[in-house]
Amino acid sequence: MRSGSPDPNGTNPHIRFGVILVRPSHPRPSYKKAEEDSMSLASYRRVQSLAEQPRATEQRLFAEVTADLSAAWEAGLRGAQLMPALHRNRELWSTLSSACLASGNELPETLRAGIVSLALWVDRHTSDVVAGREPMDALVEVNRSVMEGLAA
Repeated sequence: MRSGSPDPNGTNPHIRFGVILVRPSHPRPSYKKAEEDSMSLASYRRVQSLAEQPRATEQRLFAEVTADLSAAWEAGLRGAQLMPALHRNRELWSTLSSACLASGNELPETLRAGIVSLALWVDRHTSDVVAGREPMDALVEVNRSVMEGLAA
């Protein structure tokens, strides 16, 4: 879970779980209040994940990962500095690929094969981005295309 301070991925500390947070103009009155806020947010997050449909969860994850990729690139990070964002993207695609290869997956075979193929491409392209041979644009575009498909 993201905290209220910037993380190494360069994400905006005022956006959590797709909600833009407004920074209070005064400091928090006590640690207890901050702890209560955190517990409320954690409770909200648990309920959201239970109520969310799988497609919505996938779309949300793609949005979060893609935002992290874009933010890191726009912050001027390159090479190994991009690894936290790139690793999260690679994990997402690896998870999707594994799910597509699992027995009992009910997606059409051609769709599963396409997802596995994209996951392999993402893995190779990520290595090229880290090595400085390729920009990150293509990874972001693939993720955005998948998000559009999930929204349809």
